Amino acid sequence: MKKFQFLTLALLAALIVTACGEKTNPAQVLTKAKWKSRILLVSPAQSAKAWDDLLKKNRAKFTERDLIIIVADKELRQKFKMKQDRLTVVLIGKDGGEKSRQIGEINLEKFFSLIDTMPMRQREIREGATD
Repeated sequence: MKKFQFLTLALLAALIVTACGEKTNPAQVLTKAKWKSRILLVSPAQSAKAWDDLLKKNRAKFTERDLIIIVADKELRQKFKMKQDRLTVVLIGKDGGEKSRQIGEINLEKFFSLIDTMPMRQREIREGATD
């Protein structure tokens, strides 16, 4: 399990870097993450450093919820109706659907609490308790 957690954290760090550096198309990352990860889709890109700091402080919470951060490109901002000039974070479930949205001041604990009430997360908690 620890190896999986390490890989998840490494993947998360890579996604933040590659999405910001435009080496990888964020929309493709979003598609590949479906059914594997929950996503916090962040716009604008200038907030990536702040999210990296939040990740470091909340690694365990991100890892146990299979939660990754993707910085939205123009295509994803349009798809999810995110304004480029206003901090917006959209929680996307493993099914690829929008679950919640926060604009301006972001409260990670609200996202974590919401995720923990989701049926898929409840199943993950139950199955994890038996490992």
